[in-house]
Amino acid sequence: MNVFIKNLSLYFSPTFLRGITGLFVQIPLVTYYLGPEELGVFALITGLLFILLPLSDSGIDINFQTNYYKRKDKEIFVFNILFYRFTLTIFWITFFFLIYHFFSDYFLQDNKYFLYFLFILGSYFFTFSNITFIQVFVLNKNPKKIAFIDTLKIISNLLLMFLLFEFYNLKILALLISLLITNFLINIIELIFLKKYFKFRVKKKLYFYNLKFGLKTISMQLFGMSSFYLERIIVNFFYGIYQLGIYYHARTYYQFMAQGIKSITLVYNPNYLKLAEISGNKKFKYLLSLNKHLLSIVLIFGMAFVLISEHLISYLTHDKFTEAHSIVNIGFFTVINSVFFSFISSRLIVRKKINNIIFTSNITQIFFILLILVISYFFEYKNILIIISIFVLSNLISSLINYNFLSGEKKLFNELFKIFILVNFLFLLTLIFEPLLNLNFKSKIIIILSIFTLLFFYYYSIRKEVFKILNEASN
Repeated sequence: MNVFIKNLSLYFSPTFLRGITGLFVQIPLVTYYLGPEELGVFALITGLLFILLPLSDSGIDINFQTNYYKRKDKEIFVFNILFYRFTLTIFWITFFFLIYHFFSDYFLQDNKYFLYFLFILGSYFFTFSNITFIQVFVLNKNPKKIAFIDTLKIISNLLLMFLLFEFYNLKILALLISLLITNFLINIIELIFLKKYFKFRVKKKLYFYNLKFGLKTISMQLFGMSSFYLERIIVNFFYGIYQLGIYYHARTYYQFMAQGIKSITLVYNPNYLKLAEISGNKKFKYLLSLNKHLLSIVLIFGMAFVLISEHLISYLTHDKFTEAHSIVNIGFFTVINSVFFSFISSRLIVRKKINNIIFTSNITQIFFILLILVISYFFEYKNILIIISIFVLSNLISSLINYNFLSGEKKLFNELFKIFILVNFLFLLTLIFEPLLNLNFKSKIIIILSIFTLLFFYYYSIRKEVFKILNEASN
């Protein structure tokens, strides 16, 4: 139990800090100085990162998870992945710089956007160590360094943003400059921390193995991430830059929540990757139990959020982005899905079924993009909620297909699958009945406090069982 609490506090504390500062500092700060249209422009510019990052990160995380524990030359392996990521970063920066004027004629028709573009390329360059840093310290069970980096990133970005907004009135440039400087500082510190984990030795065979491995997964990551950019382009084209700003703002809320889920899974992920390779290992049932409880807790938080989202968003954004609350509520389905999907996909990775995940990702992303294009182009009724609803549906389909790829192991996951479906159904009922009940704010607060009180007493009553699950899942 002590191991779990210690690791959870280290992984989750930066995410908790990011969530709290994001909600109560960053969102009020940004929405005070920027409106929906300006935020829409920022979303369109920064969306380029959704193409750049998967092109250079291609397969690195999966490569680490499948090969790191097996290799005797870990230090050389780490350096070659770091070197591989660095060279890809240089290549893609050069490529996109050369073709900028081609796509700027279609999406970024103002000359001032070239300056924004340069800041994005600079910010992207200083991410080359990040994925290696995270994988090395997660797989070596050293969450302190990750917690430190995440916390520093949050504080640095917010402080710089505030200074640039308040004293220089830079608007969109304030966001881009703070991102560039923060990434620069973080990159240097990550390399310092990584130094003892690699040896300066380039192995041609290993480099090309990394490249070959990356090419296998690049379509999955490129489709997955670039669909976010295409989504922004489509929203801007059919619904306008104002609606894109609303849509982008809405996504930030459940992104904070999804990051929280990811930080919790990092606590037991290294053990899971080992245990999942051992058929019939008794500890595996504790990992399943942990995910069942996690799904239930996410549901409770989601139901509570739906009740107060409109009031909360209106207050935090100075009444500028209140209409985003409906998008946020529907988008919460993706947070629920992330719990189930991460567990299932990790199982497929250790079973060497990476191609199955790639196939699923590509098919569902194509489905998502084509469907929103068809609906946006051919139907007169245009509502931004359609986009997020289709996105949620594509995520659900992806999880269901991956679940079916487990084939003979499906029985092992049956109970978790049933809970996953039940949680989605109960959350859907919450979305349907919340507006029908027409409760005032005070009544909603009383209901939320009652729900969390019951949740506390329930887990307190089964604390011994929970402690055992947590202990076994993290040791």
